[in-house]
Amino acid sequence: TLAGVGLLALPSAFAKAGYVGGTILLILTASSSVLGMRLLALSIETTGVSADKPSSYNTVTSPTLPHLTWLVDAVVALKCLGVCILYLITVGDSMVDALKYLLRDFAKEGHFYEQILTSRHFWIGVAVVLVVPLVFQHTLDSLKFGSAFGIQLKVALILCIVLYALGIFDPCYIADEEENDEGATTAAADEYDGCKGDTNTFTDVQSSFIALSLFVNAFTYHQNCFPIANELRNRTQARMDQVIYLTTAIAMVLYGSVSIAGYGTFGSNVEGNILLNYPQTALLTAMRIFVAAMVILSYPLQLDPARRSVSCLLAVRRRLFGKGMPGANIDAAQSFASLASEIFCEAETERSDE
Repeated sequence: TLAGVGLLALPSAFAKAGYVGGTILLILTASSSVLGMRLLALSIETTGVSADKPSSYNTVTSPTLPHLTWLVDAVVALKCLGVCILYLITVGDSMVDALKYLLRDFAKEGHFYEQILTSRHFWIGVAVVLVVPLVFQHTLDSLKFGSAFGIQLKVALILCIVLYALGIFDPCYIADEEENDEGATTAAADEYDGCKGDTNTFTDVQSSFIALSLFVNAFTYHQNCFPIANELRNRTQARMDQVIYLTTAIAMVLYGSVSIAGYGTFGSNVEGNILLNYPQTALLTAMRIFVAAMVILSYPLQLDPARRSVSCLLAVRRRLFGKGMPGANIDAAQSFASLASEIFCEAETERSDE
C-alpha cells in the first residue's frame, strides 16, 4: 500500500510545487509518515500489548479513549473502503483503455465482444472475482508472493516512465489515423511539440500547499502497522524501526524517480494521472495492464484493515444492542458486504458521470 497507484499523481504534484519544492514536500511527508508509524509502534509497547496478543487500533485506543474506539475504527474503515472503491475504478478505466487499443482494428465492425471487453462494469466484475480468493486470507504474510509480484510490476512501470524521460521512447509521438480512398486505415507519425510544458524550481505557496495532499496520500500506509507488528517475528521496537525506515526509504526512491522523470518529461502539462500524457502505443497498453494487475494485488492490503475495523465496530454494536450475526460468519459477510458496497458506489459514480 505504500507504493500504490498514488505514485501516478506525484508528477502533477511536482508540477504544482516545482523541483525543489516538490523534493522538500516529499522529504517532509516521508519524515512525518515515519514519525506517525513509530508512534503507532511505540503505542503497542506503551499500552502493554504483548508480542503474543494481536494489536489493533482498538487495543491501543481502549486504555486512553475507551468510549471513542468506535470513532477510530470508523475512520480507518471509511478510509480503506474509499481506497478500495478507487482501486476498482482504476482497474476498470485501465483495462478499458488497454482493450480499446488492442481492439482498435475491430472497433468499426461493432462485434458484441468488443462492447463487452471495453465495458468498465465488465472489468470491475472481473477484478472482484480475482480479489475474492485474496481477501479471505487471514494474515498479510499469506499475501507476500502476490505483493512481491506487485512490486515487480511497479518497478517495471517506473522503468517505462524513466525510459520516456531519457528519450529512449518518444513521449510526444502520436499516430494520426487517416483513411485512404479505398477505406483502408493508415498511420501517420507526427511530432507533437505541445506535449512538453515549462518546469520550475519553485512555485507559489498556494500551489505548493495544494500539492501537499498528494504527497500525504502517497505515504498513507499506517493502517497496516498493527498487522505487520502482529506478524513480525521476534518483534521489538528496533525491528519495527528497521521495517519502517527501510520501506519508507524504498518508497521515497520510487516516488522520487517517478516524480522527477514524469515532471521532467511533460513539465506543466503533466496530467493528474501521468499515463494520460503518454501516446497510445503497445508500451502504454502494457503499462495500463501493469497498473490494473498491481491494483488487484494491492486490494487485499486495503480491505484487510477495513475488515478488522468493521469487526471492532460490530463488536461495539453487539455490546450496545445485543448479539448480531454469529462470529464464524463475520469475516465472510464483511468481505462480501464490502465488495458489494464498492460495486454499488462505483456504479452510482458512473451513472452520475453519464
